[in-house]
Amino acid sequence: MRRCTLLLAVACAIVCLGTLVSTATARNFSTTSQTWRATYRSLEIRRIAEVEAVRCPLTIEGSFHSRTFAKSVGALIGYITRAVVGTCEFGSATILPLTLPWHIQYASFSGILGARITSIRANMVNFGMNVREAFTTCLFRSTATEPVAWTLSFPFGIVSGNLEGEIANTAGECFFETTRVTGASTSIGVLNAATRITITLI
Repeated sequence: MRRCTLLLAVACAIVCLGTLVSTATARNFSTTSQTWRATYRSLEIRRIAEVEAVRCPLTIEGSFHSRTFAKSVGALIGYITRAVVGTCEFGSATILPLTLPWHIQYASFSGILGARITSIRANMVNFGMNVREAFTTCLFRSTATEPVAWTLSFPFGIVSGNLEGEIANTAGECFFETTRVTGASTSIGVLNAATRITITLI
Protein backbone atom coordinates (compact mmCIF):
# COMPACT_ATOMS: atom_id res chain seq x y z
CA MET A 1 0.00 0.00 0.00
CA ARG A 2 2.82 2.38 0.98
CA ARG A 3 4.64 1.51 -2.26
CA CYS A 4 1.54 2.39 -4.33
CA THR A 5 1.17 5.69 -2.52
CA LEU A 6 4.83 6.51 -3.18
CA LEU A 7 4.51 5.66 -6.88
CA LEU A 8 1.39 7.83 -7.14
CA ALA A 9 3.24 10.76 -5.52
CA VAL A 10 6.15 10.37 -7.92
CA ALA A 11 3.77 10.25 -10.91
CA CYS A 12 2.02 13.42 -9.74
CA ALA A 13 5.37 15.17 -9.28
CA ILE A 14 6.39 14.24 -12.84
CA VAL A 15 3.13 15.58 -14.26
CA CYS A 16 3.47 18.82 -12.30
CA LEU A 17 7.08 19.22 -13.42
CA GLY A 18 6.05 18.65 -17.02
CA THR A 19 3.38 21.34 -16.68
CA LEU A 20 5.89 23.81 -15.26
CA VAL A 21 8.34 23.12 -18.09
CA SER A 22 5.55 23.55 -20.66
CA THR A 23 4.53 26.84 -19.02
CA ALA A 24 8.10 28.10 -18.92
CA THR A 25 8.70 27.36 -22.59
CA ALA A 26 5.38 28.88 -23.75
CA ARG A 27 6.96 32.20 -24.62
CA ASN A 28 5.73 32.95 -28.14
CA PHE A 29 2.45 33.98 -29.70
CA SER A 30 1.32 32.45 -32.98
CA THR A 31 -1.12 34.02 -35.44
CA THR A 32 -2.93 32.37 -38.34
CA SER A 33 -2.01 35.18 -40.74
CA GLN A 34 0.84 37.67 -41.05
CA THR A 35 -1.27 40.18 -42.99
CA TRP A 36 -4.50 41.66 -41.64
CA ARG A 37 -7.13 44.40 -41.87
CA ALA A 38 -9.11 46.10 -39.08
CA THR A 39 -12.08 48.42 -39.71
CA TYR A 40 -13.41 50.76 -37.03
CA ARG A 41 -16.86 52.19 -37.60
CA SER A 42 -16.16 55.19 -35.43
CA LEU A 43 -12.75 56.43 -34.34
CA GLU A 44 -13.35 59.17 -31.76
CA ILE A 45 -10.86 62.04 -31.71
CA ARG A 46 -11.38 64.64 -29.00
CA ARG A 47 -9.22 67.29 -27.44
CA ILE A 48 -9.27 66.95 -23.65
CA ALA A 49 -10.49 70.55 -23.31
CA GLU A 50 -13.37 70.08 -25.78
CA VAL A 51 -16.80 68.44 -25.40
CA GLU A 52 -17.45 67.71 -29.08
CA ALA A 53 -15.52 64.88 -30.68
CA VAL A 54 -14.63 64.21 -34.31
CA ARG A 55 -15.91 60.72 -35.18
CA CYS A 56 -14.74 58.99 -38.34
CA PRO A 57 -14.59 55.46 -39.76
CA LEU A 58 -11.03 54.14 -39.96
CA THR A 59 -9.53 51.17 -41.80
CA ILE A 60 -5.99 50.05 -41.09
CA GLU A 61 -3.99 47.35 -42.85
CA GLY A 62 -0.68 45.87 -41.88
CA SER A 63 1.43 42.86 -41.20
CA PHE A 64 3.32 41.07 -38.47
CA HIS A 65 6.99 40.41 -39.16
CA SER A 66 6.41 36.71 -38.58
CA ARG A 67 3.62 34.24 -37.88
CA THR A 68 5.15 33.95 -34.39
CA PHE A 69 6.51 36.64 -32.08
CA ALA A 70 7.99 36.61 -28.58
CA LYS A 71 6.73 38.23 -25.38
CA SER A 72 9.54 40.78 -25.48
CA VAL A 73 8.56 44.26 -24.25
CA GLY A 74 9.35 46.97 -26.78
CA ALA A 75 10.03 44.53 -29.62
CA LEU A 76 8.96 45.68 -33.09
CA ILE A 77 6.50 42.96 -34.19
CA GLY A 78 4.92 44.56 -37.26
CA TYR A 79 3.87 47.58 -39.29
CA ILE A 80 0.69 49.35 -40.30
CA THR A 81 1.29 50.16 -43.94
CA ARG A 82 -2.08 51.61 -44.98
CA ALA A 83 -4.68 53.72 -43.15
CA VAL A 84 -7.84 55.25 -44.61
CA VAL A 85 -10.26 57.65 -42.90
CA GLY A 86 -13.85 57.86 -44.18
CA THR A 87 -16.40 60.69 -43.95
CA CYS A 88 -16.61 62.04 -40.40
CA GLU A 89 -19.81 62.82 -38.50
CA PHE A 90 -18.35 66.10 -37.30
CA GLY A 91 -15.30 67.86 -38.69
CA SER A 92 -12.77 65.91 -40.75
CA ALA A 93 -9.56 63.95 -40.38
CA THR A 94 -6.80 62.87 -42.74
CA ILE A 95 -3.90 60.50 -42.36
CA LEU A 96 -0.38 61.91 -42.56
CA PRO A 97 1.12 59.72 -45.33
CA LEU A 98 4.70 60.51 -44.38
CA THR A 99 4.16 58.93 -40.95
CA LEU A 100 3.53 55.50 -42.50
CA PRO A 101 4.42 52.82 -41.78
CA TRP A 102 3.21 53.01 -38.18
CA HIS A 103 5.24 50.75 -35.93
CA ILE A 104 3.63 48.02 -33.79
CA GLN A 105 5.61 47.29 -30.62
CA TYR A 106 4.78 44.51 -28.17
CA ALA A 107 3.95 45.85 -24.68
CA SER A 108 2.27 43.24 -22.44
CA PHE A 109 -0.33 40.50 -22.10
CA SER A 110 -3.33 39.82 -19.84
CA GLY A 111 -4.41 36.47 -18.46
CA ILE A 112 -2.64 33.57 -16.78
CA LEU A 113 0.52 32.26 -18.39
CA GLY A 114 0.20 28.53 -18.92
CA ALA A 115 -3.57 28.63 -18.48
CA ARG A 116 -5.30 31.18 -20.69
CA ILE A 117 -4.06 34.42 -22.24
CA THR A 118 -6.96 36.77 -23.03
CA SER A 119 -5.29 39.76 -24.68
CA ILE A 120 -2.10 41.36 -25.92
CA ARG A 121 -1.34 45.06 -25.70
CA ALA A 122 0.78 46.57 -28.46
CA ASN A 123 1.80 50.20 -28.96
CA MET A 124 1.35 52.07 -32.22
CA VAL A 125 4.15 54.55 -32.82
CA ASN A 126 4.00 57.22 -35.58
CA PHE A 127 0.17 57.12 -35.66
CA GLY A 128 -0.33 60.54 -37.26
CA MET A 129 -3.46 62.51 -38.20
CA ASN A 130 -4.52 66.01 -39.15
CA VAL A 131 -7.89 66.78 -37.54
CA ARG A 132 -10.17 69.66 -38.47
CA GLU A 133 -12.87 70.72 -36.01
CA ALA A 134 -15.38 73.52 -36.66
CA PHE A 135 -12.79 76.32 -36.34
CA THR A 136 -9.61 74.54 -35.28
CA THR A 137 -7.02 72.36 -36.99
CA CYS A 138 -4.89 69.99 -34.91
CA LEU A 139 -2.00 67.74 -35.87
CA PHE A 140 -0.76 64.91 -33.70
CA ARG A 141 1.63 62.00 -33.99
CA SER A 142 2.12 59.23 -31.46
CA THR A 143 5.57 58.44 -30.09
CA ALA A 144 7.19 55.70 -28.01
CA THR A 145 6.43 57.74 -24.88
CA GLU A 146 2.92 58.73 -26.04
CA PRO A 147 1.75 55.75 -28.10
CA VAL A 148 -1.70 54.71 -29.23
CA ALA A 149 -2.42 51.49 -27.38
CA TRP A 150 -3.77 48.62 -29.50
CA THR A 151 -5.30 45.93 -27.31
CA LEU A 152 -5.82 42.64 -29.16
CA SER A 153 -8.37 40.58 -27.24
CA PHE A 154 -8.85 36.86 -27.96
CA PRO A 155 -10.58 35.07 -25.05
CA PHE A 156 -11.65 32.33 -27.47
CA GLY A 157 -8.91 32.67 -30.10
CA ILE A 158 -10.70 35.06 -32.49
CA VAL A 159 -9.02 38.47 -32.36
CA SER A 160 -10.64 41.89 -31.87
CA GLY A 161 -8.87 45.18 -31.20
CA ASN A 162 -9.38 48.40 -29.24
CA LEU A 163 -7.52 51.65 -29.94
CA GLU A 164 -6.83 54.16 -27.19
CA GLY A 165 -4.31 56.89 -26.53
CA GLU A 166 -3.66 60.44 -25.33
CA ILE A 167 -1.25 62.39 -27.52
CA ALA A 168 0.04 65.96 -27.37
CA ASN A 169 -0.67 67.93 -30.56
CA THR A 170 2.49 68.92 -32.37
CA ALA A 171 1.15 71.67 -34.66
CA GLY A 172 -1.90 73.72 -35.59
CA GLU A 173 -4.07 75.94 -33.40
CA CYS A 174 -4.06 73.37 -30.57
CA PHE A 175 -0.29 73.10 -30.22
CA PHE A 176 0.68 71.19 -27.03
CA GLU A 177 -2.95 70.41 -26.15
CA THR A 178 -3.73 66.75 -25.54
CA THR A 179 -5.98 64.80 -27.89
CA ARG A 180 -7.65 61.56 -26.86
CA VAL A 181 -8.13 58.83 -29.50
CA THR A 182 -10.45 55.85 -28.96
CA GLY A 183 -11.71 53.16 -31.31
CA ALA A 184 -14.31 50.60 -30.24
CA SER A 185 -13.41 46.94 -30.56
CA THR A 186 -13.60 45.42 -34.00
CA SER A 187 -12.82 41.96 -35.33
CA ILE A 188 -9.56 41.68 -37.25
CA GLY A 189 -9.53 39.72 -40.48
CA VAL A 190 -7.04 38.33 -42.93
CA LEU A 191 -6.12 40.90 -45.58
CA ASN A 192 -8.19 40.44 -48.77
CA ALA A 193 -10.16 37.55 -47.26
CA ALA A 194 -13.29 37.00 -45.18
CA THR A 195 -11.42 34.90 -42.60
CA ARG A 196 -10.78 36.30 -39.14
CA ILE A 197 -7.36 35.78 -37.62
CA THR A 198 -6.69 33.91 -34.37
CA ILE A 199 -3.82 34.14 -31.89
CA THR A 200 -2.57 31.37 -29.61
CA LEU A 201 0.26 30.95 -27.11
CA ILE A 202 2.89 28.36 -28.00
